[in-house]
Parts: sequence; C-alpha cells; structure tokens
Amino acid sequence: MTRGMTIGILAVTVVAVVAIVLAVSGVFGGGAHKSAQGIADQTDALFDDLMQSDFDSAAFEKFGSGIIDLIPPEFIDSALEETGRTREELIQYMGSSLGGSMEYYASTPSSYTDMFTISIDVELGDRLDSYDIESINDALASSGCDGVVTEGYYLTGEVSVTFNEDYEGYSAGETESEDMGNIGVCAIKIGNSWYLWPGVY
Repeated sequence: MTRGMTIGILAVTVVAVVAIVLAVSGVFGGGAHKSAQGIADQTDALFDDLMQSDFDSAAFEKFGSGIIDLIPPEFIDSALEETGRTREELIQYMGSSLGGSMEYYASTPSSYTDMFTISIDVELGDRLDSYDIESINDALASSGCDGVVTEGYYLTGEVSVTFNEDYEGYSAGETESEDMGNIGVCAIKIGNSWYLWPGVY
C-alpha cells in the first residue's frame, strides 16, 4: 500500500464516522454559545475526545450527547413530542445505534492504536448561503420553532494522522493531513445565540 493510499483510506474512514454520527444525532437539541467560533471550538473538542477514545458505544454516546447539547433547544422539544420518547431514551438509542453502526470501524483503529494518532481540526468555513439559511428556517418552522436563523457558517474539517512508529513508508513522528471540506454541520445564529445545525454540506 502506498503512502497516499494509506492516508486516503484513513481520511475516508474518518469521514464515514462523521457522517454516521451526525446523521444519527441530527434530531436532537440543547445549548448555545455566544459566538460561531465557540460552536466550532466545542465541536472540535468533541471530535478530539472521540478520536482519543476506544470507539465503543459509551464513547459514541458521549459524543452524541455533546453534539445534541449544541443544537437549538426548541428542536429537541419538537423531536421528543413527535417520537414520544424522553431525552435519555433518545440518547441511549443513539448510543446503541452508533455502537452497532461503527463496530466495523472500531476494530480497525484498535489494532493500530500504538502505530498512529488521529485528530480532527474543526474550523469555521464560508458563510451560509441564502438557500441553506432558508432551508434551515423552513425546518425550524415545520417543527414549531419560533427562532429564525439570521446568519451562519459552514464548519470544515481536516483530519491528521501522526505516526508513532515507522509504517508503510511513513517515519515515526511524521504527520499527514487531509482536507475534509464541509463536514455536514454549521454554526447558526438565532437571536443573540449560536447553535449547531446538522445536515448542511
């Protein structure tokens, strides 16, 4: 396997983690931040914790719980009313679903734990365009939410792999990075607060 193929496979695998995690956690909601950068920083911290974990169901549940705490609270209220579940039940369901969905992924990094360290750097990207803002506001209105999004930013990601020992042409201490582009979430402003919103690429 070539150097480029190795980092490419790792990057694609991490993107798959992001997509599945965010797809499952996309119906929840919770807290807010005072700035778009605060949302990006908190999302970055959640990914850091996940990538340093054992990728078990508890780790995915913790990650998902942190993500839902960043999404508009009215959205969680609507989801709970629609599903008839409690927040705890939804988080437990999400954790077990993620654990099962990512079982194939968990076995891969665990066998190479001593070989490399994976990290994801989340940053603010471009401003949301008018189409995405309108789509988000339509979704909020359909859920009975009163809030209106006035601005927002796409969140972008870069995955980095640092090798702890020589491996497939890489030297110990060497780091390779891959741009992930938009990671499927954005920071949105409702009133004076900033939240996370999933499903925007």
